[in-house]
Amino acid sequence: EGKDVIEEITYEGFGPDGVAIIVETMTDNKNRSAGEVRSTFSKFNGNLGVSGCVRHNFEKVGLISYSKEICSFEVFFEFCAGFDVNDVTENDNSFDIETNSESFNYVLENIEKKFLIPKFSELDWKPVNLIEITNEEQAKTLLKLLEALEDLDDVQNVASNFNINEALMEKIIWTKKKK
Repeated sequence: EGKDVIEEITYEGFGPDGVAIIVETMTDNKNRSAGEVRSTFSKFNGNLGVSGCVRHNFEKVGLISYSKEICSFEVFFEFCAGFDVNDVTENDNSFDIETNSESFNYVLENIEKKFLIPKFSELDWKPVNLIEITNEEQAKTLLKLLEALEDLDDVQNVASNFNINEALMEKIIWTKKKK
């Protein structure tokens, strides 16, 4: 029976305010998957676009993250600097590396030789340009849309290029908690 073929399909569309959204799915049923993604977009003032319609708003990058316990940042940085990486940053509890999609596997293999398995590593869509959302209603709708897309069974990853400033974000979270 050939029905167990799992396909990776990437959908592209727009949310409220023209926010670009990329939805990566893995499915054994293209029609079901496309239908669910399309209806989720329309339910929250978005629309599914044609393949390639929003991709130019993103670049595909590799992200590799290690716990800070492995060594000092200096040692980590020095080691990573020997490879073709875009960026190495120190955050509150992790060291994070960003690579371009082409060098991701090579960098990952070599870093694993020294520091073993990372906390996480993945290829992701990084927004090239951000759309500021300042309207509270639009922001709420957009967040509901992204949440609904992430909740679909076939969806593996959702990326979008919006920015909601902290004050507005807190306001939304606060009103959500009150309900």
